Parts: sequence; C-alpha cells; structure tokens
Amino acid sequence: LRQSYAISAAVLDGLAVSEVIEGAGRLGALLAEVEHPGAPGHREIFAQPLARWLRHVQMTAPPAGQGGRDGTVVKMPSRELSRIVVEVAWRSYDAARLPVLEWLKSLCQEHPDDRVRIRAAQALAVIGQHDYGLIKDRVLEVWSASNRAIQHQAAAWLLEAMVLDGTMAEKVKVLLRRWSRSGDVFKRAVAVRTYGTAVAQTEPLDAVRGVRFSAADQRLSTLPELALREMYILGLTRE
Repeated sequence: LRQSYAISAAVLDGLAVSEVIEGAGRLGALLAEVEHPGAPGHREIFAQPLARWLRHVQMTAPPAGQGGRDGTVVKMPSRELSRIVVEVAWRSYDAARLPVLEWLKSLCQEHPDDRVRIRAAQALAVIGQHDYGLIKDRVLEVWSASNRAIQHQAAAWLLEAMVLDGTMAEKVKVLLRRWSRSGDVFKRAVAVRTYGTAVAQTEPLDAVRGVRFSAADQRLSTLPELALREMYILGLTRE
C-alpha cells in the first residue's frame, strides 16, 4: 500500500491529495490481486520496498484567503522525479506491470476529471518510451477500435505525450500518418484529435494533410474543424 501511494503521488503530481488517496486505493487493490506471498502461482511484487519513495512526496495548502478548487495538493520536488518513480516501478518490478497498466488505463477512460486523465496518459507515455510495442498493442489499438470518444481523447493525449518526449516520436508520427488515412473511421478520429494538439507544431504539414483527408467525412462531425481551430491557436496560421 505504501508503494501504491508513492506511485499514485508520482502520476497525479500537483493534484488534490484526495485524488492521490483514491488512486492509491485502486492501485493497491489491483496489486493485491497479484501479490499473495506463499500462495501457489503468486509472488511478492516489491521484494525490496522502496521506503524512501514517500519521503519525496510533499503536501501543500493554498495560501490563506485564496482557497482553490482542490485545497491541499500533493507535490513532487520536480516532474522529472515523478517520471523516474514511474520508470523505476515499471522497469524494476515486473510483477507490478500489469496492475499499473490496468490502473492507468482505467484512470484515462473512466475518471471524470480531465487533469487526472491527462496525468495518467502522460504516465503511459513514460512507459511507452521503454515498451512501445506493448503500449501500442494493449492500449492504443484497443482505444482506437472503440467507439467511445473518451477513449479516443485519451489516445490523443497519449500520442501527443509520446511525440513531445521524443524517444519514440518518429514511430508515433508514422502511426499517425497511417491512421489519418485509414479506412477505419475510429482510427482517423484518433489521428484528427491528435493533430489538434501540440503534435501539429512538430509536424505541421502532416497535421494539415491528415485533417484534410477527413474534412468531408460527416461521421467525424466537427472533429476536423476543432482540430484546425486548435492548430490556428497554436500559431499555425499560415499553414
């Protein structure tokens, strides 16, 4: 449970302590399904508990009189440290991988707060730098086969984060080019949403072409229009 709080704090850095506690509870339950030391077919996840992880977690309250929507929030000393905690949890504790993956996916596609869903997508992007194939097959392909807009938006945030990180940017750009021209309307919907993010600033011509391909498809409703509007706001006025 202590490790769950540390991982939840790293993923939900900067958000309300109530969100971190709720997230830790859900993650802890998923980890408990795997970890039953001594039982046949099960194993201990954290053979060397990282007790120092929680020492990095800080809680801050808004200044008196300012209030705020969240009250007390959880803060890590830096976003880089948050990323490192996610990386260590993923790379060093293989038994924790499936529970962590399912937890992040559930946050992305079920949580009502966009900020929580974005943080979870960014954490999936960190994992994607090390296991691109797994994230593509078990997350992106699943979400792009769904007809749920919330999953399409989560996929767009994940793809954006992976492009901005840089490590797998070229692979993601190739995937976006293919999806934007796909005969599958759901994959095109994800690509159009993604081109309406900061991805457009890294590949403006690809973004314009990808959205143009779907501009006349009434099944996508206003998605192409909204993507172009976001591109314009991002500064691609001439394009």
